[in-house]
Amino acid sequence: MAISKNIDSRTTIEYDAEDIELTQANNNKIMSKRDAIEKLVNEIRTLEKNSDNNSIKKLIDLFQNKIWQIRKLASSALVRINKNVLNILDDTLYKTSFKNEDTLYWSLQTAAGIKTASAEYVIKWASEENFPKKYKPILAKTLSKINNTAAVPFLIELLGDDNWLTRKEAAAALTCFGRNIIPQLQSSFTNEKVEIRNWIAKIIGQILGKDSFAFFKNMLQSERREMRYYAISALSEISEPDAYNAIASKVADPSWLIRVQSADILEKLGETAIPYLQKILSEGTSDEKFYAIKILKNITKDNALRIIKESINTGDNDSKILMLSALYDADEDTVFGMLADSLTDHNYFIQKHASNLLIQMGCRILPKITELFKKTQNENLRYWLIEVLNSFTITDSFEAITEIFNECYKREKIQILQPLSATFDIALDNKIALFIIKALKDKSYSVRNCAFTQLVRFGYIKVNFNGQPESLNDILLKIQDYGLEESENEHIEELVRSNALKLEKRPETKNMAAYQNAPAAVTQKPIYTDQPQLSTPQANFYGQLQPASEQFNFQTTEELEIDKYNFHIDDILKDAISKKASDIHFSVNYPPSFRIDGNVEFQKKYPELTPGNTRYLAYQVMKPIIRNSFEKIKELDISYEIKGTARFRVNIFMDMHGVGMVFRVIPYEIPSIETLGAPPILKTLAEKSKGLVLVTGPTGSGKSTTLAAMINYINKIKKAHIITIEDPVEFVHSPILSKITQRELNVSTMSFANALRSSLREDPDIILVGEMRDLETIELAITAAETGHLVFGTVHTASAANTIDRIIDVFPADKHSQVRVSLVEGLLAVIAQSLVPKKNGHGRIAAFEVMTMTTAIGNLIKEGKTSQIKDYMLAGKQYGMQILDDSLAELMTREEITFEDALCASYNKEDFKKRYGGNQANSPGGKVGIKDELSNEALYGLKSKPNNAVKPVKK
Repeated sequence: MAISKNIDSRTTIEYDAEDIELTQANNNKIMSKRDAIEKLVNEIRTLEKNSDNNSIKKLIDLFQNKIWQIRKLASSALVRINKNVLNILDDTLYKTSFKNEDTLYWSLQTAAGIKTASAEYVIKWASEENFPKKYKPILAKTLSKINNTAAVPFLIELLGDDNWLTRKEAAAALTCFGRNIIPQLQSSFTNEKVEIRNWIAKIIGQILGKDSFAFFKNMLQSERREMRYYAISALSEISEPDAYNAIASKVADPSWLIRVQSADILEKLGETAIPYLQKILSEGTSDEKFYAIKILKNITKDNALRIIKESINTGDNDSKILMLSALYDADEDTVFGMLADSLTDHNYFIQKHASNLLIQMGCRILPKITELFKKTQNENLRYWLIEVLNSFTITDSFEAITEIFNECYKREKIQILQPLSATFDIALDNKIALFIIKALKDKSYSVRNCAFTQLVRFGYIKVNFNGQPESLNDILLKIQDYGLEESENEHIEELVRSNALKLEKRPETKNMAAYQNAPAAVTQKPIYTDQPQLSTPQANFYGQLQPASEQFNFQTTEELEIDKYNFHIDDILKDAISKKASDIHFSVNYPPSFRIDGNVEFQKKYPELTPGNTRYLAYQVMKPIIRNSFEKIKELDISYEIKGTARFRVNIFMDMHGVGMVFRVIPYEIPSIETLGAPPILKTLAEKSKGLVLVTGPTGSGKSTTLAAMINYINKIKKAHIITIEDPVEFVHSPILSKITQRELNVSTMSFANALRSSLREDPDIILVGEMRDLETIELAITAAETGHLVFGTVHTASAANTIDRIIDVFPADKHSQVRVSLVEGLLAVIAQSLVPKKNGHGRIAAFEVMTMTTAIGNLIKEGKTSQIKDYMLAGKQYGMQILDDSLAELMTREEITFEDALCASYNKEDFKKRYGGNQANSPGGKVGIKDELSNEALYGLKSKPNNAVKPVKK
């Protein structure tokens, strides 16, 4: 039972009469609990009255008493004593090494009560190594109560503490000081910690309120991303319309980080933010409208479409496109209806954009397309619906196509038939051929002619004709001889009759899954008319009967022109490795050819390849499923491995004579940066935590090898997650310190952009993008670099300046200024490289051009003066920069390459001749060497080699 006891006018003690046991030291008898507490209170009163050092120490000892009120009374007594208390507290804490938490806590409370001169002691305690980190929030509160501006610098440093609660309490403490500390806060914007600068911005906003608006509004216009970020942080603390309007103005900021920050603040404001977003919809730029729509959608949910239509000028084509794009991921029924309406817009680009968005929705909308097509008579709408269907793979869209075909007009039927072609997939070609054969009976000659043209592509298959299997190609020749324009062509009649396809209407259902998974109701006349007709349960999807061999005798990939070659592909590749070839070529009418030291050499010990030979060899490196894909698309990039020997990057293609292949040798051992002879700056770049590094050069210049060396270096020095996206995977990395995830195009992902977008959600530290060749991939790579990842990528350009122009030119003209700013903020370096034949005639060596991002280079990029970058690179050696000519000259100085080969590799040959040509001395082997004396050797980093060099004498 709790008991209250009024000791005097200022002291009330509460204690539990059953739980608390106190002993009297003098007579070892248990005293009553009330009497024990009263005695302690009286003792505290006596000690306070005495106020000597011994009394102060006893009061400090009471900080460890079991009763909280006693500890509190002891602290209050010490506050009233004041004199010399802090010194004794200081001694006590150091003697206990800050390990007694009760003593530490009440010491801080006592210091907060004393105030005068307390700040110095509290800061001193906090700086000790033994001070418990978990007490830093309490310490910040203590300094808030002391309210001494001497603590401001220390509290500012606490804003960068690892503990969020510490940062929050430090910010609250600083806010309590008011306007007096504004100059100190402003000067702290130079602190190197981003977290501290961000908190300072918020604190200034809290202290000054609306008076800080003018200051931060100007900061919003800064070219530096971090300054804009701090400004928005501060404005978020100001509950004023002007602040909300300023935050809304940055929804389309060039920096992804600022856009996300603005969006988060506006979404937290909720409906308060709607008027400011509506203003953007009516007055903002295209980008601002796009992002404003997305934010509005998140705030208003179901009402988004209504609000946007009221605010945006839907008569403006740009606005329509923005609305469609921004609302794309809203409710599926709403989106489909909105996009379908846009297919009938008067502007072609609106129609095209809507159709692209429908395609992106995927196969799940196929039932909706079929239903809408049957309901509408709008020819424009029907045209676009068919275009959307045609964009899907025939496997996905075949059901919808066959369902609407009979309801199509002549032009629409042709639109459906034209994209159909043989896929060399037995089951799939079965379905397509049956469908097209039926179209040969159409009443329109144009449709019949189109069906006939498409069937020619299936000429290799066999069909039933007059009760016998015959080549479709032979039947088509008969049809052609008779005349396709004759609607009563007897050959058409027999072909259709013998291979009739009857599609039964699928039962209606609103359940999409049921719609997609329901068994197809198909019947087909058998090849031999005396056989019983197959029932529906025995039939597979749209005419593919079991067994397939009883229907069409399709020619498989194994039945194409294949001639056995006397050598296995692995034997030829191993031979190439032994001769140190970099590439192996297989082409019809040539023997296998090896590229050795840059030259292609025919290997005459192998017979010339026939079309059947090359297909035979190609099939040895392709899995059956990949073979079918190759026969359809006629070109393929894959990787191939001979265990224990090497890996290969393989390109397989069709030329005018048949199948061709080129193998690029990829060694098992990943070379080091030093082995490549690359400049040391590559290691520095690999050690960075974020930013974009581009490695450029023509095909075959060693970009992949350089990137593999940098990734391997990171693997040895960092515990990180590295994701590579390659086409195909070349060097295979084994984990050392890092976890490495390697993804291959067309095997583990369908595009660089998809894999890159996905990788941002896979907790990466480093991302390697094999090729940055389209706008979406480039934009995502820049975004990834902005958001704190280290990104490596390749671009097919010759020099650093060209790389900048290429990246910018990929984007629409109205976005160039934003892209320039993003590049300056995110780009770390551009490394351009070329391979030059070695002087000894064996192999090639890399020459490097390096551009690193400096303030001067950044200004040139922003101002569009990339043509001047080379001049600044000449003077940027201290930043690791070098031009290609410098690298070539260094290789000449080391006598690794000749002047002629260096001249061939240089960008500006006339300039190179002037700088490094002059009086040439013939070097060994008849090659031209570098001149002995150069007037500008200091500038270009070359040192002349004296004829009679004297070694210095050691002293």
